[in-house]
Amino acid sequence: MATLHELDPATRDEVGRVLMVPDYVAHRLGAAPGWSQAICSTSGLAEPGGQRWAGDVLHGLGIPAEWFGEITPERTVAGHLADSPTVPVIRAGSHDTACAVHALPSSPHPRAFLSSGSWSLLGIETDQPVLDDAVREAGLTNEVRTDGGIRLLRNLTGLWILQECTRQWAREGIATTWPELTHAAASAPSSTTLIDPDDDVFQAPGDMPARVCDAVRRAGGRPPESPGETARVVLDSLAVSYARTTELLGRMTGTTPSCVVAVGGGTRNDLLNQLTANACGVPVAVGPAEATSVGSLLAQLEVLGEIGPDDRGAVLDASLDVRWFEPRPSDLREFSPPSLERSS
Repeated sequence: MATLHELDPATRDEVGRVLMVPDYVAHRLGAAPGWSQAICSTSGLAEPGGQRWAGDVLHGLGIPAEWFGEITPERTVAGHLADSPTVPVIRAGSHDTACAVHALPSSPHPRAFLSSGSWSLLGIETDQPVLDDAVREAGLTNEVRTDGGIRLLRNLTGLWILQECTRQWAREGIATTWPELTHAAASAPSSTTLIDPDDDVFQAPGDMPARVCDAVRRAGGRPPESPGETARVVLDSLAVSYARTTELLGRMTGTTPSCVVAVGGGTRNDLLNQLTANACGVPVAVGPAEATSVGSLLAQLEVLGEIGPDDRGAVLDASLDVRWFEPRPSDLREFSPPSLERSS
């Protein structure tokens, strides 16, 4: 790995301090320069738990430690807007997934959380970082929550594949709305051959329907012949990916999640919600689609004393229509994307 000093030696003399993007925005709004715990932990430059910078990592990358200051907990007042004593600037999460997890509705523990969107973040809440070789080899990360706990999670491909499919169909003159596509997928038979959503072939934009067909063909299955069948292959594959990752997280933490709590834009797809419940074999509770905004708002209300730190679940339950999807008999759990088999 090339270090920063090797790539651009002059940078050392030109930089006074480095702020993460959310902290830079807060600074421009009037906050003092600072380093918020959630985003610093996600950067990979902080020690597990995000309380201090990892000096050995900074040194190994050639990044001067003096560019950074003390890491600050979330849910604090960082300053005031344009020096106004009445408009506070609040550190309220500093990372989108941290905010989304802060907006989980009340549900039985232990639970897994799923931030569902173009990409999906699936994890378990823990009090302390989970550090061992198995966690590292499984591609799990320990990232700080807004409340200071840990979100042990894995980054997964989400609805990006279908989003790219719809763009390709539009280029081909095939008009498809999301409701129509979901209805067609629900009417298609369950997939007998799945794809690995995290395969590198699905990461770049392009002719995604053709890539899905190729992946199914290479796995020995019959390629989908319509947008509905293509969508069903993708949704079935995502559901099994979520299920295998939930099982993996359970093994790594010695727990058995009793439910999956899903938030984010992907939860608008009820077929995916139901398939996820079927594949996981546990109920799926659906919280707010705009969970990042909701979680940030809740953290701000806590800092201002409008609600207590333990009131979030009750506030969300009173404000939202939390929907539950109970698992139904399904053969989806018999299939597993190859990458998840390797990592577990």
